[in-house]
Amino acid sequence: MGELKKNYAKQGFEIVGIALDQKKTLQKFFSKRAALPWLNIIDSDGAISERLKITQFPTYLLIDKNGTHFATTTKSEEINALIKEKLNTK
Repeated sequence: MGELKKNYAKQGFEIVGIALDQKKTLQKFFSKRAALPWLNIIDSDGAISERLKITQFPTYLLIDKNGTHFATTTKSEEINALIKEKLNTK
């Protein structure tokens, strides 16, 4: 994810992590890395996930620089191709 952020930052690409199980997930992430280079939100009551219709983790919602949702995937290997398609840089 960090590589994607670096590669597409100039085009407005950002990453936001959503964790439902705040202690487990965030402790796991922060024990492996000094800090995640993106915003992470704790959704302890599940309201954000419910509103975004996220039913499995990880789920990747791709939103353009105008705030328009353009793709959803559960497969990280698809993200690069979806971004390239959106940017018309196949």
